[in-house]
Amino acid sequence: MFVLFSALAMLDLPYFSELKAQTDVAPWPAPEDKVRKKMLRSQIITAALSIPAYLIAFAIGFLLQSSFWNQGASRVIGIWSLLCGLITLLILRASQKKNPIDKAERGITISKQKLIKTVVLALSVVGASFMLVYLSDYFFLTDYRLWCFATIRAFDAQHWGMILRFVPMWLFYYIIISISGNCSGYIDTGKNKWKSPLMQMFFVFLGPQIMIMAQYITFFITGKMLLDPLSGIMGIWLFPIVLILPLSSLISHMIYKKTKNPYIGGIIMGIIACVLTVTNTLTG
Repeated sequence: MFVLFSALAMLDLPYFSELKAQTDVAPWPAPEDKVRKKMLRSQIITAALSIPAYLIAFAIGFLLQSSFWNQGASRVIGIWSLLCGLITLLILRASQKKNPIDKAERGITISKQKLIKTVVLALSVVGASFMLVYLSDYFFLTDYRLWCFATIRAFDAQHWGMILRFVPMWLFYYIIISISGNCSGYIDTGKNKWKSPLMQMFFVFLGPQIMIMAQYITFFITGKMLLDPLSGIMGIWLFPIVLILPLSSLISHMIYKKTKNPYIGGIIMGIIACVLTVTNTLTG
């Protein structure tokens, strides 16, 4: 939660005050039932396509033995992120052709000055967050782990080169899902103001969750993983994703409500997700 509240606190600094919305951003007016059903179908299709996208990413990741992107797991997850981002973008653009939205009103188009401040704010939040991690490691020899879901720890400077190679893949996907969830999917659902954000959180992790369930239900029944012929570790690589994606959706939404800017949360969470993946993966 430090990531979220530090971002919101920095908005009160004079340099970043321009990024803060005058009032909390309200949900966009609810579309007609026909349009709403199309939006729901789009979310289901996006989640469903993320499953074969992972298999394609896995195949490409191991066929592409790159010395530049020389981390197997990061390469697979990075390619999957690119594919999912592309799928989401294509479906979003297709829906906007039939039901166009005002991109400036919803924060998709912003000025160059705001874009620069957006990047500076995002990097400041990420830097402050990992500074706490390093201080915890230095003074208390502490890192933060939640089984296979997330390991946040201090890392060597040599990892920065690898992070810079992979981070564009994560940024593309996380910015796209922030735009999709906030500028298009954040609609008025009546008295329950959290229904729309919760649906966004559910659909972004649905595909990976189905993959994990399919793997381990098959293992429970047969004693073998569903995708054993490819790799038994495929399901394990998805565990962090089912935590990070809905968390990213939530944080991006909370920041968007205060800024009407989908890029701040997307950049912050894209970098953090990439760092967590790269720094916990063997290189070679």
